[in-house]
Amino acid sequence: MINYEYLMPATLDEAISNFRDHQGDAKYIAGGTELMHGIKAGQMRPQCLISLRHIKELGQITSKGGKLRIGAMVTHRELELSTSLKRNFDGLIDAVSNIGTVQIRNVATIGGNLCNASPAADSAPPLLVLDSRVTLAGVDESRSLPIEEFFKGVNKTILTDNELLAEIVVPCPDEGSGSAFMKNIRAGADISKINCAVLVKRQDDFCETCRTAFGSVAPTPIRIKTVEAFLKGKKVNEALIRSAGEMASEEIKPITDIRSTAEYRKDVSKVIFRDVFFKAWKRAGGESS
Repeated sequence: MINYEYLMPATLDEAISNFRDHQGDAKYIAGGTELMHGIKAGQMRPQCLISLRHIKELGQITSKGGKLRIGAMVTHRELELSTSLKRNFDGLIDAVSNIGTVQIRNVATIGGNLCNASPAADSAPPLLVLDSRVTLAGVDESRSLPIEEFFKGVNKTILTDNELLAEIVVPCPDEGSGSAFMKNIRAGADISKINCAVLVKRQDDFCETCRTAFGSVAPTPIRIKTVEAFLKGKKVNEALIRSAGEMASEEIKPITDIRSTAEYRKDVSKVIFRDVFFKAWKRAGGESS
């Protein structure tokens, strides 16, 4: 039998106070899809679980001053259906609407997906190309940093033992921008074998700027900045994007695991980049995709 105390604070300050009182023997729980698996498998044995579910400030999506603010307790389903994301954030909608099943998306949170720090986390690549920032709330102070600095390795983040992820702040993309996300899976609601996000700003037939990120190809989700620099200011055509896909394939460092081989991921990266880029490119021009 697994025994632990279960607390349900109503505010972020109360949650942090509860955590402080338990002096390192507590774990915050969001949707719990990963944490409860770890507890049942005996990988962790916290004396106390502090639920974040009833903290209103962590469950809101707001848009103000050209920025979208997403509370860490917002579920993937809430993001999928949010009117705040219907314009400008297509790549993020692509990602969250294809995570697991509807039942999972109704429970699993954006904060939990990021804090689990899986290299294959579907929400990470679109947030990376959107130049998002994360706000971390700690026992002593809060801090904000680029999401690119949040991931430190497989299932490892920059979070200290006394911090929690409070919100994700996403700048609204410039006019003339479009974004997209795709993933390759074995079947059904499986975890990605490889995923990719692109945000492109278009000026007629020219790529003014491009940001691209991959997941499940390195210990953390990663930006491919050589590709971004290569495409900047160039006239877009099929040959150019094929060359960029080849460049991306050379940059990534995938492994062979139970879902796929490193060789397969390298080959697929060329194709998925091309498809995601042109989907984002069409959206940047106001076309349907």
